[in-house]
Amino acid sequence: MKFLIIGEPTPVPEHVSKEQILKLYQESMGWLEKQLDSGKMLCHYIFPGQGGMAIVDVDSNDELHKLLRAYPLQQFFDWEIRPLCDWKPLYAHYIEYYQK
Repeated sequence: MKFLIIGEPTPVPEHVSKEQILKLYQESMGWLEKQLDSGKMLCHYIFPGQGGMAIVDVDSNDELHKLLRAYPLQQFFDWEIRPLCDWKPLYAHYIEYYQK
């Protein structure tokens, strides 16, 4: 199951120090590399300005949830998650439908 994940950063609470955020960003870089290397994350891009997106390939909604919860910066993002479909079978379906 492939999903598009869009992350929009939320304000960092004032009680979180720069050192804590720095550590979380460093951990996140390693975490992202691990997900990309494993093939669970197919791509990851940052939007100019802020936020970003990833496409993941997981076996279930539960695995998706666990993956997101494991992201070190997850608490500082709002997530939009969209399931993805391969285009070819859907196009074939529409072609068949409109040929009737």
